[in-house]
Amino acid sequence: MGWLPHAVSFAVFLKSIGAGVLIGAVFACIMLLRGPNAGRAAAAAADILFFLSAAVLTFVFFLSFSFGQPRLFLLAGEGIGALLFYAVYASLRRSVRAAAGKKKENRKRFRQK
Repeated sequence: MGWLPHAVSFAVFLKSIGAGVLIGAVFACIMLLRGPNAGRAAAAAADILFFLSAAVLTFVFFLSFSFGQPRLFLLAGEGIGALLFYAVYASLRRSVRAAAGKKKENRKRFRQK
């Protein structure tokens, strides 16, 4: 394994966080396509599709930025990026659902008057 200067390692770490965000976005898209009432076969197919796409993205990332050498800090960066995406995505989803719920309540009140 070769040694990378700290500045290069930090830049690649930040890129790995970006790759993790991309993996999180792929997961969200696959879950949206699957839908909430999918059966076991659809859930299994969605899981397989996600793991294959995440593996390909990680492989291409390692090949491009760390000369094909797996590094633990890059995997950690991908995990941090995916968690970061999920935190932002979940917060936005809650906000949209809350706004949609208030809109429905306002319609019900208007109809009752």
